[in-house]
Amino acid sequence: MAALIDEEIKALVDGAYARCGEILTHRRRELDIVAEYLLRYENMDAKTFEQVFTDPAALQPPAAYQAVEAEAEQDAREEEEHGAD
Repeated sequence: MAALIDEEIKALVDGAYARCGEILTHRRRELDIVAEYLLRYENMDAKTFEQVFTDPAALQPPAAYQAVEAEAEQDAREEEEHGAD
């Protein structure tokens, strides 16, 4: 009886593993977008996650990062201007 249970469990796990591989292969582009976003911004809300699948071109950084990035861009422009003197 235990062997039969073990076989059934193995079949379930093997099937789930194969299905997982199929999903990840099929959604590789979205997986890469999510990974890059998380590496850069460290978190992602549900709305942004959904946007990866519906309109990835419209992804925006989190509001807190937008201000930081804008300030960094301004600092870089000012440095270029002063460095050219």
